[in-house]
Amino acid sequence: MNTFLYMLVKIEKIILTFEATCFALSILLILIFIWKIIWNKKRISVGSISVGPVGLVANDVEIHKIKLLGSPMGACKNDILTPALKVEITDVNGKVLKNQKVRLEIICDDFGVVSFNKIKGKTVRNTNENGIAIFDDLKLQNTGNYMIKIECGKKNISTEMFEIFPPGIEIDYWNYAIGSEEYEERLDRALSFSQKE
Repeated sequence: MNTFLYMLVKIEKIILTFEATCFALSILLILIFIWKIIWNKKRISVGSISVGPVGLVANDVEIHKIKLLGSPMGACKNDILTPALKVEITDVNGKVLKNQKVRLEIICDDFGVVSFNKIKGKTVRNTNENGIAIFDDLKLQNTGNYMIKIECGKKNISTEMFEIFPPGIEIDYWNYAIGSEEYEERLDRALSFSQKE
């Protein structure tokens, strides 16, 4: 009888110890959960990144404006677009944003969006330290009238239309003052050459 009572007491102690352990683990998990919430709220923002318990974490940055700093005016087929396309990305406060991905979509008047195998050069670039992305190696393989759609985040803008001429003509009329005799002469030469083709 004494042995039986002794066993019951032992079992009761084991059950109480197990319950206490489970209760302690539950409290510990709740405390860890609360700590994580508080830590996330106290993250230190640095530009477009946050310093958290696991290092640097990228944040979504709201793009406010895409500004054209340079836009192609034309080129011959398979020649680099001139001047180079150059864009600046800023936030709502006018602060330039570095390391932002800028994508291009090139559209032709005749057949719509140009497939990537008809474009030479990079159509995706990141902005530099000054918030500027420069596309200085773009070439198109077909003549025609084109425009470029520039996208960054949820914002997009488009360039003015420009023309890709047949190879072998001088099209540097943009190097001359608009309306000058040299400008009109070179523009007429380019347009007449294109119409003959």
